[in-house]
Amino acid sequence: MNPSKTTYCALYEDGSFVEKDTIKELDAVPAYCFLLQVDRVPNGINYQFKPITKDSYTTTIRIGNFGIIDIGPQQGTNYEYRGISIKIFDYNKQASYDYTARSTRKLDVFKDEIFPLMNKLNELGSWENYENQKKMINIQKENEEMTVEIKMLKEKIQQFEEALENTKLKALS
Repeated sequence: MNPSKTTYCALYEDGSFVEKDTIKELDAVPAYCFLLQVDRVPNGINYQFKPITKDSYTTTIRIGNFGIIDIGPQQGTNYEYRGISIKIFDYNKQASYDYTARSTRKLDVFKDEIFPLMNKLNELGSWENYENQKKMINIQKENEEMTVEIKMLKEKIQQFEEALENTKLKALS
């Protein structure tokens, strides 16, 4: 296995892809949306993804009002994976945000995590709305857990009250 091998990838909007050894081989691939240069970093385990044009110039991956302006190399070892740093740019707000993709499966990170995030950001309209939605989901989850806990506590209280009533009746008899 060549630890510094470079391949080229045609990405579709749904995250599916075709990977080839040369950029020229991608000429036969129809209707893709984005090109990536995929470099295996020297440790031979992790990859660096670089969005490029057909002429091999660096570019961005833009979906709607959001673009990926930087993709760091995968971080980690066989034993501890720390993800991929991604800088996402909001063209409406002219602001960038840091995100760490956690998917561990090479190019599937686009299909499984990055493109769904980009689509969700466009659906919600801003990074702030995305963060607020995550907070709301967490609050709803906490609320459900507390509701279950309250129900259990009410049942325990009822059991204690019944036990106390039974104790009083035994004491009176």
